[in-house]
Amino acid sequence: MSIREIEEEVLRRVDNQYVIRLSQELIKIPSHRGCEGHERRIGEFLAEELERAGLEVSLQNVIDDRFNVIARVCGEEKGQSLMLTGHLDTVPASEKQPDPFAATIRENRIYGRGASDMKGALAAMTAAMKAVSESKARLKGDLLLAGVIGEETTSEGTTHLVRNGPKTSFAINGEPTNMELIIAHKGAVLIQVAAKGKAAHCDTPWLGINSIEKMSKIVLAISEQLPRELKRKTHRLIGSPTINIGSIQGGGWPYTTVPEDCKIVIITGLLPGEKKESVLPIYEKIVTELQREDPELQADIDVVPIETIPEAYNLPFETDESAVIVRSVENSAQKVLGRKPRVTGAGYWCDASILSYAGVQTVIFGPGEVECAHSATEYVQIDHLLDSARIYALAALEVCLR
Repeated sequence: MSIREIEEEVLRRVDNQYVIRLSQELIKIPSHRGCEGHERRIGEFLAEELERAGLEVSLQNVIDDRFNVIARVCGEEKGQSLMLTGHLDTVPASEKQPDPFAATIRENRIYGRGASDMKGALAAMTAAMKAVSESKARLKGDLLLAGVIGEETTSEGTTHLVRNGPKTSFAINGEPTNMELIIAHKGAVLIQVAAKGKAAHCDTPWLGINSIEKMSKIVLAISEQLPRELKRKTHRLIGSPTINIGSIQGGGWPYTTVPEDCKIVIITGLLPGEKKESVLPIYEKIVTELQREDPELQADIDVVPIETIPEAYNLPFETDESAVIVRSVENSAQKVLGRKPRVTGAGYWCDASILSYAGVQTVIFGPGEVECAHSATEYVQIDHLLDSARIYALAALEVCLR
């Protein structure tokens, strides 16, 4: 068979009703951190579904009996390999979200927790794997699907995957991109500022140094000065990094004591090419300037140490626009949509960073819209689901037939 005939056969084998039904069934299974076993139920369901599709399936234990689901269509030679990957977990449902696991269909959309982020993509990827497996295509390289755990926490699943395999030449991460092709995203670093004071009785505050009062000066200075500093840095696809002062802790019982410690944690955006340590001098400069005006203000600044996070967690990501995987997805989308997707960047972080730093040439492409992910009205458009399944299948042929 010619390449064109193989493509036409694979496209015919992508079953629209199967994609819709599987998306709904995945949404109906809660898989957030508050569930018993976390992603275990959905992992077991997906593994059974992939086995019924005739695929080679394995469960990769990661932590606390939580596992990645790995499915494979084996290549017959040592050709280029591709991994379709998405996370099994979601954030918890919003209290304002009516029937978050009902997976109802309204106006060409499927509603429910995880519809966009990213059970719709998992369903589309499964349908693509099934179509390729059932076709007469004889792949040269392996085609894999990896349903991974823990992306909404600290990416335990993808970290385990890149450390222990299987590893492929290329990867498509199915985060919601509104059918655009994302080749870069921001990173982030957590910065902790710890103000030091001196304890004293509240009735003699002049004998102490109130760390909360000192921290209030730091917070105001950061919120006023940092955005201006960060706007000086820009990336053609992503724009400028942002900051968010996400937590503050100070003082405690008894409240009659002048607090001697106060801490804030700030999430600071990183652009491709930047390292976590690159933002520390900006914060140090602000505190130094405040100390000239107030010698009693003392503060330590450092990157938040979290032992559980992987090496590439929260680092920025970028793939060259001329890369093989970029061209493969572009060509596949052209055949399905009649146009190439817009190549752009994202403000969010995802597992693509970990794959990329492990040497896997990666792009992000998927159904759904990040604007509604994690929201009380999360949904995925059905036409996006169906189109993405076909694009994944053609991209698999484009890569794995090489």
